[in-house]
Parts: sequence; C-alpha cells; structure tokens
Amino acid sequence: MNSTLLSAIVNAGNRFNKTVLALILLFAGIAPSNAQMAGYTATNNALATYSGLTGSTTLIQNGGTGLVVNPVNGNAVSSFLLPFPVNINGKVYPVNTVIHVSLNGFMTIGTAPSPTEITPISSTAGYEAVIAPLAQDLDLAPGGLVSWFIDPATVAPNRILKVQWIARRSNDVNTQGLLDSGLSPEMRFQVWIYETTNVIEFHYSLPTIVYSAGQITFPQVGLRGVSNEDYKNARFTPANGPWNSTAMEFNAACATTPVPNNATLAVGPGVPINRRRLIFTPPPCFAPNNITASCPTPTTVNLSWSAPTPAPSSGYDYLLTTSATAPDGSTTPTGSVGAGVTSATVTGLTAGTVYNVWVRSNCGAASCWVKSTSVTTPCSSVNVPYGMFADPVGDSFAVPALPACTTIQQLNTATNAVNWVTAPASFGDGFFDEHLVYNGNSTTANVWYFTRGVNLTAGTVYRLSYLYGGSTDFAFLTNRMEVAYGLSPCAASMTTQLANHPNIKASPIDGIVNFTCTATGTYYFGFRAYSLPNNGKLFLDDIQIVAPGCSRVLSSSSFNVTSTTASLTWPVPSPAPFSGYAYFLSTSPTPPTYTQAASGTTGPGINTVTITGLTGNTTYYFWVRTVCGPGDFGEWSAVHSFTTANLPVFTYCTPAPTSVDGQGIVNVTVGSINNSTGAEPGNYGNYSAQITNVAQGQSVTVAITFNTLTFTYNTQIWIDWNNDSDFADAGENVFTGLSASSSPNTLLATFTVPLSAPLGEHRMRIGGADIDPLTGFGPGQGPCYNGSWGTFEDYTVNVTVPPPALTISAASDTKCAGTPSVLVTLTSPVSNYDTYTWTPAIGVSGDPASGWTFTNSTSITYTLTAVQTSLPFASNTVSFRYNANPLPTPITISPATPLACPGSAVALTAAGGVVGGLPILTEDFNGSAPGWTFTTGTTPTPHAGGNTTAALWTLRPNGFNPGGSSGVGPMSSNDATQFVISNSDAQGSGTQTNVVMTSPVFSLVGFTSASLRFFHYYKPWVNGYARVSISTDGGTTWTQILNWGTSFAETQGTPTNFDQEIFSLDPYVGQANLRIRFDYYTSWGYVWAIDNFLVSGSASSAVTWTPVTGLFTDAAMTIPYTAGTGTNVVYAAPSSTTTYTASAATPAPTVCSTSTPVTVTVPTLVIGTAGPTNQPNCSGIANDITLVGSAGTVIHWESSANATFTTPVVIPGSASATLTSAQIGLINANRWFRALVSVGGCSVYSNVVTITYNSSVWNGTAWSPIPPNSSRAAIFNGNFSSTANINACTCIIQSGNVVINPGHTLSVVNQVERLGTSTLTFENTASLRQTNDASVNIGSIVYKRNTTPVRRFDYTYWSSPLSPQTLVGLSPLTLFDKYFEFNTAANTFVNVSSNSLMVPGKGYIIRAPQPFSATVPAVFNGVFDGGANDGVPNNGVINIPIVLAGANNFNLIGNPYPSALSANSFYLANSSLIDGTFYFWTHNTNITNNQYTGSDYAVWNAVGGIGTAGGGVGNTTVPNGNIAAGQGFMVKSTANGTAVFNNSMRVVGNNSTFYRMANDSVDVDFNKHRIWLEMTNAQGAYKQTLLGYVPGATNAKENAFDSEIAEAGNVISLYTLADDYKLSIQGRALPFVVEDVVPLGYRTSAAGMFDISLSQFDGLFASHDVFLEDYATGVIHNLKDGPYSFTTETGVFDTRFAIRYTNGTLGSGDNVLSPNSVVAFKDNTNIQIQSAGFEMKTVEVYDVRGRMLYKSDNVLSASHTVSGLQVAEQVLVIKIISTDNKQVSKKIVF
Repeated sequence: MNSTLLSAIVNAGNRFNKTVLALILLFAGIAPSNAQMAGYTATNNALATYSGLTGSTTLIQNGGTGLVVNPVNGNAVSSFLLPFPVNINGKVYPVNTVIHVSLNGFMTIGTAPSPTEITPISSTAGYEAVIAPLAQDLDLAPGGLVSWFIDPATVAPNRILKVQWIARRSNDVNTQGLLDSGLSPEMRFQVWIYETTNVIEFHYSLPTIVYSAGQITFPQVGLRGVSNEDYKNARFTPANGPWNSTAMEFNAACATTPVPNNATLAVGPGVPINRRRLIFTPPPCFAPNNITASCPTPTTVNLSWSAPTPAPSSGYDYLLTTSATAPDGSTTPTGSVGAGVTSATVTGLTAGTVYNVWVRSNCGAASCWVKSTSVTTPCSSVNVPYGMFADPVGDSFAVPALPACTTIQQLNTATNAVNWVTAPASFGDGFFDEHLVYNGNSTTANVWYFTRGVNLTAGTVYRLSYLYGGSTDFAFLTNRMEVAYGLSPCAASMTTQLANHPNIKASPIDGIVNFTCTATGTYYFGFRAYSLPNNGKLFLDDIQIVAPGCSRVLSSSSFNVTSTTASLTWPVPSPAPFSGYAYFLSTSPTPPTYTQAASGTTGPGINTVTITGLTGNTTYYFWVRTVCGPGDFGEWSAVHSFTTANLPVFTYCTPAPTSVDGQGIVNVTVGSINNSTGAEPGNYGNYSAQITNVAQGQSVTVAITFNTLTFTYNTQIWIDWNNDSDFADAGENVFTGLSASSSPNTLLATFTVPLSAPLGEHRMRIGGADIDPLTGFGPGQGPCYNGSWGTFEDYTVNVTVPPPALTISAASDTKCAGTPSVLVTLTSPVSNYDTYTWTPAIGVSGDPASGWTFTNSTSITYTLTAVQTSLPFASNTVSFRYNANPLPTPITISPATPLACPGSAVALTAAGGVVGGLPILTEDFNGSAPGWTFTTGTTPTPHAGGNTTAALWTLRPNGFNPGGSSGVGPMSSNDATQFVISNSDAQGSGTQTNVVMTSPVFSLVGFTSASLRFFHYYKPWVNGYARVSISTDGGTTWTQILNWGTSFAETQGTPTNFDQEIFSLDPYVGQANLRIRFDYYTSWGYVWAIDNFLVSGSASSAVTWTPVTGLFTDAAMTIPYTAGTGTNVVYAAPSSTTTYTASAATPAPTVCSTSTPVTVTVPTLVIGTAGPTNQPNCSGIANDITLVGSAGTVIHWESSANATFTTPVVIPGSASATLTSAQIGLINANRWFRALVSVGGCSVYSNVVTITYNSSVWNGTAWSPIPPNSSRAAIFNGNFSSTANINACTCIIQSGNVVINPGHTLSVVNQVERLGTSTLTFENTASLRQTNDASVNIGSIVYKRNTTPVRRFDYTYWSSPLSPQTLVGLSPLTLFDKYFEFNTAANTFVNVSSNSLMVPGKGYIIRAPQPFSATVPAVFNGVFDGGANDGVPNNGVINIPIVLAGANNFNLIGNPYPSALSANSFYLANSSLIDGTFYFWTHNTNITNNQYTGSDYAVWNAVGGIGTAGGGVGNTTVPNGNIAAGQGFMVKSTANGTAVFNNSMRVVGNNSTFYRMANDSVDVDFNKHRIWLEMTNAQGAYKQTLLGYVPGATNAKENAFDSEIAEAGNVISLYTLADDYKLSIQGRALPFVVEDVVPLGYRTSAAGMFDISLSQFDGLFASHDVFLEDYATGVIHNLKDGPYSFTTETGVFDTRFAIRYTNGTLGSGDNVLSPNSVVAFKDNTNIQIQSAGFEMKTVEVYDVRGRMLYKSDNVLSASHTVSGLQVAEQVLVIKIISTDNKQVSKKIVF
C-alpha cells in the first residue's frame, strides 16, 4: 500500500545519521477558561513495546537524501478520510471526515493547519479539534515518513486508527551540531484512536542516544477543542521532570486554575521519554457548546446552547455570576432545565451589571462548567422624555466609545466588520458636535445601535426624532438605515419597524416618527446600518423620544364617489395638527410605510379632500395622517377602501383643426389645473382627466396662454352642464373672447357657474381659431371645428355646492412689529362652518366666537380656512394682512450696570434705536409697476430683429410658460405671483435683445444703511449679459453694481425657484437722486425674469432720556440735559440710585418705539479705616497698616512725601487690606499712606495714615532736638564718647567714631546701622542691648572683652557676639592648634581650625597667646571685629543644637550677644532640653606642693552661684545669673533638640561677670534665702557650696535648683546632699522650717587642717544664725561666730557634718522666744513668719518711720502669712508677740 499522497523534496548535500531522540518536557503557558476538553482523563503510563506500522498508508515521506525542505525547513501537511465515526469533545465526526496531518507532529479536524504551524493548542486558528502528540518544528531524515492505517488485528466496532511519525527536529540551531557531527537523531511516535470508546493514545518509542547540551526543543502535547481555551495538555512540575515520573502534570478536569494553553514539554538532554504511553479517555458526560447570552434587559437575559453527543439524560445547569472565579463542582447553579431543552431565560438580574455565564450538562453526574462570553445587563430604564445627544459630558463617554447605557450588536461575521462609534464634530457633513458614525468599508453593513431602555405607556402617541445623514462626497454614495423598536436591545427583538431609509444621499436630515405604543413596557430603539460596501459614512445624532407626539387620524370615509372622482373625510383628532393632513391613495391594500411619500395634502383645518382622475370600476385604498410640521407626520390611519363607478360613455365630437399658428394654446391654468403644453397632434389635446372643482355660483377665471405668433385667436369656452355629450345646449357656451397678437400672451377668461349647474363632473372645452368665430354648432363648426388655423383642449370641472359666506371685519391692519392687531371678528355666521383654522398659526390668539388678534415681528398674510365636517363638506378661505412696521432696534446702554460714585458722573452711552428694514422703494410687479420705465437700449447694439415686442420687459402671471426653444417650462416666482420678464427666445433667431427697465427716483437721505433686494431667474446664453446699475444723478450716468455673463455656471435660480439677490447700498446712503436700472443684452438668448424688487434702509432714531434729574451733557457736570433732546450720550450723577430710560421711536403716522431702562447705582460706601492712623516711628521699620471695616477691596496703596499727596507713588503688589512693613519700606523721614479702595464699584481713597519719623541727631557736640530715647532714633553725625547709658529706638551711625565706654549700655529697640566709614566701638564691659528680634543690623562694629590675667597655658571659654568672626581673629597669637570645641558624644575637647568662623551661640576654648609668660599672668585684651570679615552684632533669635550623648552630656555653648544674657531666662526657655545648672570655667594655676588653688567650674542655677577661689586669691568671681558678652559656658543636656536664644533674655549692664575677668559681686534677690559655705586650708585649697531656700524649689533633686558638683582636678570638694546626689548648689522648699537639717559632705586628697566658714548669706539668714554640727566631735558651731576648724584624713566624708538652724541645746519644754526662734522672709508679695515651736498671738508690721502697716490679732499659730501690703521696696520691721506676751522684732527687706 505504499501509495504516496504527498511527497517532499529533500535538499542534497545535507548529512544526517539516524539516531533516537531524547525528550525533555518544559512548561510555559496562558491559563485558559474551563472547557469540556479538560474533562478528558489523561494518564502517563509505561509502554512495554513500541511497534512500527507495517503496511500503512504514507502521508508524507522523504523522497531523497538530505533534509526535507518543503518549502522551507521540512514543512508539509497531508490528509486522509476518517474510516469510522469518532466522538471528539462531544461531537461525532462521521466517516469520511477529513483529518489533516502535519509533519510538525499533530493532526486537526476542520481547518487545515498552516504548514509552518508548530503551536496548534495555543494557536488562535479556527480548528474544530487538535490532536498533538509532539507538536514542534520537525522534518524527515532519509527514510522518514508520516503514515496511517487501521490496525488489521482489530475489527468493527473496536477498530484502532493509528497515525505514525518517523521524524527528526528541523535543521536549525537546536540540531546543527548534530548535523555537523553526522548524527541523525530520529523521533518515532504514534496516535491511536479507538472506535466506540473514542479513547486517544500517544505512543513514544525508546531513544537510543541523547542530545548534547543545548539541543532542546519545546513541543506542545495534548488535545484541543474549537478554541484555544478548550484544551487538555501537559507540563512538568517542577520543570524538566522525567517522563516516567509524577512531574508530568495534565490540565486537570474542570480545573479552576488549569495548565496554561501554551504549556510545552522539553525535548533535550537529561529527560528521556523511555517508551511512554499517554492515554486520553473521554469524560462520561460531555459539556454543551456554542453557548450564547442574548437580548439582555435590565433584569433578564436569554441563554441558548448546543447539545453535545450524546445529549445529557438529565438536562443542563446554568450559572450567572458577577464573580470572576470559575465555578467548580460544589457551586450552586442559578437554574436548570430538563433533558432536550437547550435554552433558558434568566430573571432577577441587576441592571448595569456584568455577568459571567456558565453552563454544564447533567448526565446524572455533571460535566465541567463551560463559559460563554460575559453579558452586561443594560442600565435601568428611564422615562420620557429621553434624549441621547452624543454629548461626552451629558452622556458620559469619550470619543470613540459609545454613550453610556447604549449598546451595539454586530451581525456581520466578517473579521473587518465595522461598528457604530462616536466621532468628533464633522462640519462638512453638518454635524457640529460629537455624534455616532458608521464608517463603511469593503463589507456590507449590518450592525444595530440601541438606545437605553425607555418606559412607554400603552395607547400613548410618542414622537421619535433623530438627526441622520450620509456621505455626500460622490453622487454614487448611498447609505441605508432601518429604525425599529422592541422589548430588548437585540436584533431579534426589533419587531416593529418605525422607519426605513434606503436612499440616504444627503446630510444632515431630520428624521421624525410618531407612533402609538400598543403595550406598556420598557422599549429599546434600534438603528441598523445596512449600507452596501464602500459607501462612506452614515451619521446619527440627537435621538429624542417625547410625548405626546403628532396625533393620529384613526379612520376615514368616502362620499360622492363617481367613476373618476371621490370625496373623502376623516374626524379631526385632538389636538388638531398645525400643518394639515397628508393622504396616500393606492390600488394596493399594502399599507404605506412611515417614510412613504404622500399622494397629496390638505391645509390646516381641512379634513376633506376630493380626488380626481380616478379610474372607473376600480377599488382604491386610502390612508390619511396628520402633518405637525416639516417632516413631522402622525401615523397612517386605518385603511379605507372604496370602488369607483363605471365610466360613463361619452360621444363628444373631436375637433380637428387642419393647421395652427405657432404652437396654439401652450398653457391653461384654472383652479387646481396648471397644464403647460406645446403643439399637439391634430391641434387638439384631450386633458379631461385633469379636474378642478368649481362651486355653483362661483366666478371662475381661466388663464389661457397662446403662442400664435402675431395672430389673434377667437376664443370660446364650452361646458357640457347636462353631460349629453355636446355643447349645444343653452348656457353651455360660457365665454367668448379674443387673444392678443403678441406671443406668448395670456387671455384671462371669466365665467360664472350657474347656480343650477348639476353637481359632479362636466367636460370643459377651450377652443381658438384665427379666421373662424367658432359660433356654429354643426358638424365641423364651433366646438367641433375642423377648419384651418385652430387650437383646442378639453378639461373637466367638478361642480360642487357653493360654500357658505366667510367674511371678516378687517382685511389688514398696520401695527408696530410685535404688538397685537385690532380684533378681527367673523362678519359671517359662525355656524356656517364647523372648524376655523388660521395659517400660519404662530402669533394668532382668539377663537371664532370672540374674534382673533395677530402679533408678528414681520409683515405676513394669514389665511383663515373654514371647513364643514359633515355633508356637503364645503370649505372656504379668507385672508388677513398683518403689516408690521419695523421697530427701532433694541437700545443697549453701556455700561449695563452703571455706577455713579459720589462726586462723579458716569457716562451712559446708548447704541441701537435704529429703524431697520424701512421700505424705501418697493415693487412686486403684481400691478402695472407705476413709475417704472420699460425701454430698449442702443448700445452696444440696438434692440432689433424678429418680434422685437416679444422680448420687451413684460408682466406675466404666475405659471407663465415661455416655451419655444428656451427650454424653460412654467415659471413661478418666490411668492407665486405675477412677475416681469424679458423673453429673448421669443424674439426669434438672428435677433438682438437690448431691453432696459428703470426704477423711479428714490432717496437715501437720513438713512444709516440701505440694501437692494430682488428675486430673479436668469438663464444665460453664449453671448450677452444681465446687468444691474445705479445712478446718483437721476439717470444721467450709471455705475454697474451687479453683472451675470454668458457662462451657464452663472445661471441664477430656476423657473420655479427664483434666486434672491441682496446688494448693499451703504455707499449711496445720504444721496437723494438715485435710480436702479436692469439691462438685458443678448443675441437670441433665453430669459431674465424679476420679481419683488425692494430698496429698504435703516435709520437712526433720536434717543431721548427720562427723567432728567441728575443728567448732564458733559462729563464736568456743568450742562444739564434738556428733556426731549436727542443724544446718544449723557452723564449721570444722581444723588441716589436712579433708573433712567432711553427711548427711540419711528416717524409718524405709525409711531413705533423702543426703550431700555438702566439703573444707575449710587452706592453707600463703607470705605473702612486705615490704621493705626498715626504711627510715630523711630526704627525705620514701620508697623503694618491695615484697612479694617471696609466693604470693598483694596486696589493698591499709595505713599507720599506730603499730606496732600501731590505726587503719590503707587506701591507695587499692594492689592491687599494690609500694607506690610516690607512694602512700606525703610522709614527715614515723615511719610503718608492711603489705600485706593474699590467699594460698591467705586474707587475711593481711605483716610491717610501718617508715619512720623522721630530722631535725635548727634552733630559731634550735642543732640538735636533732644537726646534719644526708646521712642527716638539716635543718628550720629560726628565723634561720640559715651558718658552714661544711651537709649534709642534705632541707632544709625552715619559718620564719626562712636565709642561706648566701659560699664555703659547702648539700648536699642530696633536695628543698629553703621554706615560708610564711621565706626562703632564697645569698650570692655560695655553693652549693646536690643529688643526687637526681627531687627537686622547693618555694618560691622568692634567689641572688646578683657580677661583676668592669664598665663600662656590658661584657657578661656569664649562665644562670639558678632558674626562673622573667626577664632584667629579674636586671638591671633594663640598657637594654631590651641582652638577647641567640645564633642559631647566623646566627652572631650576637639581641635578646630583657627580660621573657623565662630558659630553664634556656640562655645569655644582658646589658650592664651603664645607670647604670654608661663608663670606671670597678664590681661588678654580680646577684640571682636570679625577678623578678616566685617563682624555685625548678633541680634534676635539664634538657635544652637543641644546633644544628648556621651558620659556627662555636657554641651559647650555661649552668649551670642554683645550684652549680658540672663541665665534664668535662657533656662526657662529651654528647660525641656537642659539641666538648670550653668558651669563657668575658672581654672587657676598650681601654687605649691602640687596643690591646685580651686581649679574647677564656678556654678550657677536658679538658687544662685558659687565661685572657685576664696580669700581674694585667683579668680574669685561668683556667678550671679548674668552671662557676660563673649562668655562661653557648659550646660548638661536632658534631651536632643535646639536651644533658642532671643532678645528677651538680654539685660542692661551686668556685663562684668566674665570668667577670666575681674571679680564681681554676687547677685541679690530678696525672695531668696541663701548661705554660702567655704572649705579652705592654709595651702590655698578652696571649694564653695550654696544652700538656699527659694520659691518653687522642693527638697527633692530638681534640674532648675540643684546642681551636681563639677570638678576639674581640685584637691577638695564641698557639697550638700539630697536624694543621694552631691550638690554644689541645693535649693530647698519654702516656707523655711527652722528645724530643717541638711547633710554636708566633703572630699579631700590632702590630709590636714581645714576650715568651713560662712562666706556670705542673705534673706532671712541676715537675722538668723546658721549652725554646723560635727557628728564626729559632737560640736554644734554657730558659723556666724567664725570658721569651724577641723582635722581630716584624705577621703570622702558624707556623714560627718550637717547644717542646722538651731543650736540643739533647747529641750522640748524650753520655749525661749528669741530672734533665732523666729524666721521672717519675703515670699513674692507676701511675708512668711515661722516660730520655732511657739504660738504667735499678734503680728505687727512697721516701716522705718514707725508707721504701722499691718496688724493681725489672734494668730494662735506657729506660722503666719502677711499679705496685701501695698508698699514700695524698703526695710520693714516685724513685731511678734507670743501667747505668753513675750515679744521679739525682726527686720526684713521687702
């Protein structure tokens, strides 16, 4: 059987040896949705034996040697026919189904794969099924093939179909190395398909070799259904797992997270196949397929699907869910259907929600869930009115997306099918904003657009309107659109067609459909594009549904039906239509569509119609509908049918003139007949089928137009009143006349219908003859004329009952435009007619009983139609003319909201008041055109030749037909009335037409503009022109203004649609002798017709003003306005808010006026107050000025050098209620300020603020005018040396050398400015104290600071009062490496560069200058001058970091100011960061025996300070709480942060306590009660401690009041103890308790004799003893008696001594009253008194002069508080009397 179906050509020269491939499986993929193919069960099994196919049919084979390339890389596809039925994926494929086999290791059913396809499972190709044992890029080695057979060992129904591949991987990078090595790795695998069981197996052979590294490919292995989301495939987990292990993972049945559809296995080194068998067993229950969800509503959706084979025995389950999670077997369905049912309607859904749709089969056990595409329920429905205007904001979309809540349904299955989308404006197509568009392409359109659901009510008439259109680029473009509606937004529901537009060739078009809803419900409106391919664009926009729509006529009926006519009537619906009715007549019963053109119409109010020209014995079908406006029709009525009678047999003679002049009769116009003809066969035309109605007694005019050359024709009209087929009876010859000799000419023939004329149709014959009078009645005579030169035509008149009278009280009225007419009433009986309708209806008010008034903006003719709605259905009309005299144009006054500010006038300017459209010269050519001249011209060529009269300007009736060779048919001007025409064609061939028509003279004097307007039809010929000219001299000279030539493109209008020309005559305004001329010049041309000539103009009317109060004609308000004077501009200056009216009127007799009011507002101005109003200023820095209480806004502020603002200066950027100090700028002289305020629309000035600059000037010898103070600036203009403290607001050194001497303070509130070459020097201990933190100093100063004598190796703690200031600049002779700062974290000093700038607020230590003696101290004169910089004095807020780190948390900081700093103020401001103790370095040099003389820190806290050297040796300075300028010091940190210095901490004077300076006194505070204790020895050892009772202190350890000892190598230490703390300073609580005992400790490194003495005391201790108790000796020593001497060893002794305040010798019963037993001290504003165990009876307070200031009896307590003393600081005496009448006195300083 080796028949070859497909051969492949093998390239020669490629070498490849056979071998066996090793396979590696790898994974990579995309997760598909659940589908039924995944329901297959897949197993991985060992294959005991792999057997090749012997005797198989070859599908693909290698036809030679080398590598297969067909066309490239061995790609080939073959096929065979399925030998037995197979069920794959629930579908049975019958015998002979084509199976496509790819060389690349797979098979497909349905679509044949591309020869290059290698990923069929994940491919988007439309296969029905894929079987892929090893899908990858393969080719054939020599001997390789693909073949198939049915296993001969099997028989039906258990046969096995086998397909085999013997192939190798293609010649690419993966195999090139093997090719080069001569190997030919071979892969053998098979597909087995089992009959009946439908099991599919993949068999793989055993490889004999493995690939070398890098030779890896990635085949897809598995099955696939219709889409790439329905599959069963495999991957390795983990990757590269062996085939014979559990590492191979299949896409699990019904898995919610399946293996991706692009997963692969890997073929390469390390993963051998080892003879494997993959078995795919079909599921017991196949899932359904082809699931669709259609026609959703807000709450329902229809589901359908196809049944699998076999169909499930128990039906199907379906699920709708908003969850994106795939369901599993445990998921509860939404619903179920039984067996054989493949659809369901799901209810209870939520509007505007996306649902995922799933269906599964129920075979007893369920199949996998299968997912459809998701479905979105429409938005909730809305009520009428509904509108979709494609507005991106209102309809919530962005182009090209659809408007919100609307949808489309694409029915075209082509891949390139086009949808409705939104598009931006397309001006060329008439869509001026966003709209919908279908942009056609090569496919046929078939796509619906659906609106949102709209709630409709049964029986209601609705109006659907929309704007549509189609491309107009080419004439062949034609678009098509259907409009329908139904109960859901899907094509199947669009069951009611509303309109069909099969021929859309224009844009835009208004579409309107009125319809009646038959059942209440929610409806969707659909618009289906169904254009043929390549027809451009289809547009849609502005969809609206409103109610009510145009009403519907429900029925109709017929009467007076004859063989050729029938009358029909119908009931008038409510409301009656504005524009009448349209009807449709047909011989077919098929109803007309909504877009069907009507057969005819009737006017408003006319509900009957008589139809003529019918065929006898014929059934007709009649429909009628309302007309509510252009294109706005109601629904067609129900059909009414009637049958005409048999045609009567008439035997009229036939006239047969043998000849005619010209063409004979060329037009007959009578009633509804307007029939234009030419020459007729036999010179007779039978037009009896044309019928017009005539009423009994009616006067009838027949316009007969002849073209009989120059011959007159005797004319007769006959009517066969008795229908006896002749015209010989009496009264049947109704007219005799004679036509004119010119041609063409119109004869107006008039006759009256006899009152006795029978009703119905009658033959009317019109005849004319040149030489025969047509008066005979014999054969060939009269109406039967058969002689020469004659012309005849027949018509039919239908005689009707004459309508009743219809008359009104007035035929016209002239009114100002827009004002009501006179009342127009019926003068005929109202009962004559049933309905009365005015056309047009706009502007009509009233009813038949009371009459009507008419209002319109233009002149217009109203027609009243009266109708009888029952037999005889007569109707009549009458007209009323409303003449609208033009109004002056509206007056506009500017400004529209004028404001008259007090004291000024506002100009009121009126524009308008122009009377427009005034008719100046008008001619409608309906009469004889009086004043016009009709002549012939002489140039260029005179009017001559042919029938010269025929081409003259001639008045012709509406419907005139020029005929001849002009090609022009019946003509109708714009108003369907008579017009004037020159018919050059009628003049004849070879002639010259030159005709002139000239207007009367007119004037444009007094007009502001003018225009010429006329309607015309001009048909040009190859020569000549039509020209319009104007003359300004009455017709002597002419200027051409319009011209049309010979080009047919210059045709103007059409015969029935005259073109309107408008030409501006503005250049001729003001001229009085004007004429217009029309010149028509051509050689046998065509025609030029003109009608409705009008010259109109506009003139300004004088504007007058009322009232006149407060009006002026000049801005200066000096000339009052005179009432009635015309002027466009007045100046209003009313005293209060006033409304003025500007009026303009037209001239008499009909005075029409217009007026416009304008209110001039005079505001009540709340300007407010600027302040502070007067600012004395001395700093140069002004305070902000603020406008308060203003109702307006500030435009800007102004400044001036004088109070009158002679030359004001606008301050830039000052449009604010507050003028800031920065905007004011530096003040150095008196200045004035004011605000320009906009209030109530007025710009007014505020009050003036004066800033007075106060200064004192030093001229070198004296101050002028007075010495400075804190309110005056100090200005130095000469040398100055201080003799005392100086106070100043601001200090400015303009010239000279200013010196502030030692001990003096320059106190300045604001800034210090040193200008030019002047100098400012502060001597040692002098101070510069400033108050304002914000002040910025200018210019450098010199600040001097002396130390106490120092030796070379002594260090001084510094801080700079200037900035910038270098270290070396302060001490230039110090060694470069002897400048230090303190590193808190390292708890050590670190070197800094000598050129470093000293940071304000930071402390530094500097060693004495190197030239200083190492043994002999000398004063160092420190000078702060910035060093190499200009040092400016520090001022204001200065921040310095505080660091919490290191062993002791010491931070070295310093006073940043050139004045003393209050330590207490600094601590209070920074207490959250630092301990309250300040440490000041006072190192003293060794003296003898290696012992120091007190080399440690002086200490201060809120209690007080202690020094470091006593007895006047060394630096004995005791800190007093004032830190001198330039002083550095240590503090302990308690937290990380930033310490703040500010000016409030600076003090006047007190600038001498500088460590390394001379001694200074201790501070004095009368609220503190303190003792200073010293420990000394004869060798100079010294230590001091302080114990105090102070307000705010407690007896516990506190940062503010307790300072721990800080030593630096001192031989001794003395301290008090509290809470285990050793304190250099201890603060204790008030009130003082005399029994208090305080432990006193000491340390010494030298044994020997020491003294403890009381070095100083204050407060209550000025009068109270202090005792030292020595526990070692039992001695209690009164330290006021002298030092206490003792001998000690080295060591620390904390329990030997205590301080007490009694001597301890009194027992409990020894109540001895003495000064020491009473303590009195000041506590803030009170005096506290305590006794040592004694009750006080009386307390009295005296001053030193003996006056009693206070007394309290019956104290009866050991303590007492004296409060409320209102005395100055002084010495007071307190007298205490005990209960045993003993007394004692104490002195205190209060």
